[in-house]
Amino acid sequence: MEERTYEIPCDKENSDYITELLEKIRFSAAYKEAKSVYVKLLFADVPKVIAEKMLDFLTGHLPKARVLGMSLTLFAQNYNGVPFVRMSCNVSKSSKVDIFYQSEKPECYMTAGKDMAARLKDVPDKKAVEVFTTGGVNVDVSKYIRHLTAPFEDIPFFGAVAGVFEVDAEIENIFHMTRVSDVKERFKEKGEQYVVADGQIFDDGAALAVFSGEDLNVKCDYL
Repeated sequence: MEERTYEIPCDKENSDYITELLEKIRFSAAYKEAKSVYVKLLFADVPKVIAEKMLDFLTGHLPKARVLGMSLTLFAQNYNGVPFVRMSCNVSKSSKVDIFYQSEKPECYMTAGKDMAARLKDVPDKKAVEVFTTGGVNVDVSKYIRHLTAPFEDIPFFGAVAGVFEVDAEIENIFHMTRVSDVKERFKEKGEQYVVADGQIFDDGAALAVFSGEDLNVKCDYL
């Protein structure tokens, strides 16, 4: 298993860089020989409408990739205020990654957690689960996580809650086809928060990556 992390500023000067980067990954020996390719995207102050363009761009260049992601604010200050994407690309010759998601705010977080846990039970040789959710750090999200993880005492779960941020509608972004008016229309005077599961982005819900493999060993720690 091999993982590399890249930071991609989302200003217009970097439109060529992302193309070159994705093509380099796609034609690498590691990508060609991989059984699984897992890409994690952290969108630091990136409006959803631009994140959608980037996601389409990425999946078009890396068709083997399974993708998980979320909006990011806590560690988003970089590149002199320019929004950026932190992309981690993990390739493996033997392990597998499956993506699961719930695409709306649950009526009951306890039930939603149990339902997702039931879906995860069908994955053989699972060794770890990464979870991104919307909703903020509150009692409801804690209920979801508690009931999601309850059946899997020996499997580490890790992840984060998506960040909420205000959109700078005047940014000249990496995708020239995204108009400022598009951002303003989608923003509509409220903060943005989202999670990503493969080719889809959700304002509410949860996205999970399940890592499995007979020979996969996972060690987790926390601060």
